[in-house]
Amino acid sequence: MGWTFPSLLASTAFFSGMLKFIMSLNSILCSLIVLEFMALAVFFLSVVITNSNLTDLHVSLVLLTIMVCDGVLGVSMMLLSTRVSGDQLLMNNSMLTW
Repeated sequence: MGWTFPSLLASTAFFSGMLKFIMSLNSILCSLIVLEFMALAVFFLSVVITNSNLTDLHVSLVLLTIMVCDGVLGVSMMLLSTRVSGDQLLMNNSMLTW
């Protein structure tokens, strides 16, 4: 597989999302948004890779389903931690103990 423009764009989006995720670890909501952005970049890359083979497109749909479940679990964990601690910031490490 050669590097085409869409695959380079998806790879750049993923790595820029990874950099932003490392820089924004103090807020749960910002981290979840960046993780969903990275998941969309991986989904786009899988669609670009399997674009030549239309029979392998079901793998991208399974990946999209897993991404939706991941987003729902992340939001529910954020709501749980917000109800327990009162804010959505990760300034203290008490969230790592439960």
